[in-house]
Amino acid sequence: MNKIVDAQVSSIFRTHASINAFSGSWAGMQPIIKHEIQLGVIENKIIQEFVNAGLTSKGVSEDKKAKLGNMITKSLIIAASVYDYGSDKENNELMEKVDITASSFAHLSELEKAALANEIVAAATDSIADMGTDYIIAQSDIDELKTFVSNYKMYIPKPKAVITDAAVARKNIKKLAKEGLSVLKKVDKLMNNFLNTDFHKSYFSARKIIYASTANKIYTLEVACHIIRKICIHLFKIGETVTIENDGTVSLQVGLAFNAKATVLVWYTVAAGETVTIKPDLMGSLDFKYVIVKNADLYVKGHLVFTINKSK
Repeated sequence: MNKIVDAQVSSIFRTHASINAFSGSWAGMQPIIKHEIQLGVIENKIIQEFVNAGLTSKGVSEDKKAKLGNMITKSLIIAASVYDYGSDKENNELMEKVDITASSFAHLSELEKAALANEIVAAATDSIADMGTDYIIAQSDIDELKTFVSNYKMYIPKPKAVITDAAVARKNIKKLAKEGLSVLKKVDKLMNNFLNTDFHKSYFSARKIIYASTANKIYTLEVACHIIRKICIHLFKIGETVTIENDGTVSLQVGLAFNAKATVLVWYTVAAGETVTIKPDLMGSLDFKYVIVKNADLYVKGHLVFTINKSK
């Protein structure tokens, strides 16, 4: 899988998970609800392309692992409550059905792991009406486990699934990644409603597209309050540009200089949430090496992401 597309897919999956983790923060906000549904549809299509073509991807592998973890954790929570109920009722058969630990899943196949979780669903469903509120879990917990099982089973190839040509799948995944990023750009604008919240921080942390060993170099930088900082970031070559993304909440200034002691020849203001692309040889020189960042705010830290775009 193309590493850039893989990184984009990872960002989509991580950010979608972050949105869901803070669902209580945006409950009732129709624009985010709409975009979250769109991301879910795109994510499911991407998974199916990977599964049907037998492709691997870091982003997809991480998502599969997370979905398996959700399913196992919820299964153990529900099983423990149903076991307690069975013990109180001296129902040995029920206790045996739900007597599991994390290691119970360890050596099972993918299908068997999902089947074991479904057995917990069945046992809990048969008992929940009589359990009342004394055993922690509720019907909503069982419904959530059902969802976790369904999410995980998406990663399990179906016996008679149509095998997709890998080249076709890669093309489809690239197109779906583009659609997903387009949806996230719309969500980016809505995040202004959550400035200085854990949701905002989590969202943009997940939102970063981290390229591993690609042609482009990525640098991230936290900018302390009320500071001018000089960084030896990169010795630019002909045709290269630098894209600077301010994913923090405070406006920052970025300058270019020949060395740590030289005068800054040009300053750029990068507002919060803004992205600018700079061509370092605009001054007729390729010797720019130092990037100077300035944060005039006395209380708020800034954060920048630099992408060195290789010449084509």
